[in-house]
Amino acid sequence: LLICVVRFTPGSNVVTEFLGQSSRIFAPADAGQVESLFMAMLTAAGKGYPAASDIVAGLLPPTLQTIRLEHEHASATGDPGRMLFTGCREYIIHNYIKIRSVADVARQFGTTHARLCRLFQRHADCPPHRFLLRRKMTHALHELQQRNRSIGEVGYELGFADPYSFSKAFKRIMGFS
Repeated sequence: LLICVVRFTPGSNVVTEFLGQSSRIFAPADAGQVESLFMAMLTAAGKGYPAASDIVAGLLPPTLQTIRLEHEHASATGDPGRMLFTGCREYIIHNYIKIRSVADVARQFGTTHARLCRLFQRHADCPPHRFLLRRKMTHALHELQQRNRSIGEVGYELGFADPYSFSKAFKRIMGFS
């Protein structure tokens, strides 16, 4: 498996010339998110942080999950459950900062928390709460590294009651503190 991130103009054959005609090329709808995750990994590795490998290890799963989910979305059928899942996932991707709980997402889409959990288990292999937290923590990592914001400031922005709660969640999701 080779994952190659390349910026190219749709319709150009630069990528197929490089990788060969039999290569499968996938262009995610949320390419900016995938690119920002890769850039955070490269930045951490390039600056020689002592925890660079931990940072990369923490960012790789959400990056690959984003790519996988976008690929599945591109091949989705007219399944109503799949369409509800896709809508909820997109809502989380674009509104994660203001979302305080998965119940907020369920209410937004007129479904139950339990149904949303079942849909995420079936289509994303993780509960919606974890998906939401991964988005928040990826944003937090960017804010802490690139913008030098305080833990408390970022935690409050993402809806955590205090810096301790935020730090605990960050370590649980990202694997490092």
